[in-house]
Amino acid sequence: MNCTTFFQCKRAIINTERYCGTLNKLRRAIQKKRREMLTSGVFLRYDNARSHVAASTTTLLNRIGCDVLTHPPYRPDLAPSDYYLYTKLKESLVGKRSQSDNNTQTAVTNYCKEQAESF
Repeated sequence: MNCTTFFQCKRAIINTERYCGTLNKLRRAIQKKRREMLTSGVFLRYDNARSHVAASTTTLLNRIGCDVLTHPPYRPDLAPSDYYLYTKLKESLVGKRSQSDNNTQTAVTNYCKEQAESF
């Protein structure tokens, strides 16, 4: 599965500068792990948060070659947690309790690593 996951720090404010930093981390992770994706295309899906639509973000996305798939401003039938990935992830975590954020992050990361590329 071609998936890179970044977890938000507690109480972190995601401003444009921080978001662009995360995008640069994503680009480096793709270069290291899936270099071929940089020529075949990288798609990002997100909403219209200020940090996502800021001029500096748009410039960076164009520079690193990411295509943006926008999420409608309000579509309860398309909640991110209802996408295929999240449905299967939720099913794998049913009945499990986590004692910390780190344990949850480890469980999510392990789940993603266990999936076949065709997932």
